[in-house]
Amino acid sequence: MAAGYLGGGLRRDLRGVSGGLLLAGADGGEPIVDIRAFGDRNFGLGCLISFCVGIGLYGLTYMYPRYLAEVRGYSALMIGETMFVLRHHHVHHRA
Repeated sequence: MAAGYLGGGLRRDLRGVSGGLLLAGADGGEPIVDIRAFGDRNFGLGCLISFCVGIGLYGLTYMYPRYLAEVRGYSALMIGETMFVLRHHHVHHRA
């Protein structure tokens, strides 16, 4: 059930929210997001770069704990300590 929601429902929800933000001012009122600002090349490029950096940072916060668990074999406690930098783990090299 969760996979179905994440597949179709979440995309539909995101489309609805983003469409609502863009069309909120269609009735002549003040829009929430003035899309004319994206017509400025520098502003649009800056927003695109910021969006890509945000995806990268969010992706790392998701993927790094998965890597620690699946590849490095860390327990949940060790992953939490690593992510929140509570203590330093000493790496023991095998001879």
